[in-house]
Amino acid sequence: PAAPTNEEMSLRAYTAKCRLNRLRRAACRLFTSEGIVKVIQKLEVAIEAKHLVVRKDRYLWKDIGERQKILKWLLSYNPLWLRIGLECVFGELIPLESNSDVI
Repeated sequence: PAAPTNEEMSLRAYTAKCRLNRLRRAACRLFTSEGIVKVIQKLEVAIEAKHLVVRKDRYLWKDIGERQKILKWLLSYNPLWLRIGLECVFGELIPLESNSDVI
């Protein structure tokens, strides 16, 4: 097959950007929905009341094994979903650097 023309590539990029923006909006609507907001509020109350804490005998910043577990856990997410989640939580867009950012 012939290489795609500039118009086709431009249309593909535009379509991909529109899909990503729709996905971002849907994720933010979900994150701000009544059900999720209630869960987050309950979680905040539990943390403030010290019902949910990191155990005193766990030194996450010193224990290399624990740090690796946390890093492995974070990296197990698809980068696109992790990016969208971070954008929803922080309320800012994270600019895409390359196509590998959405794979």
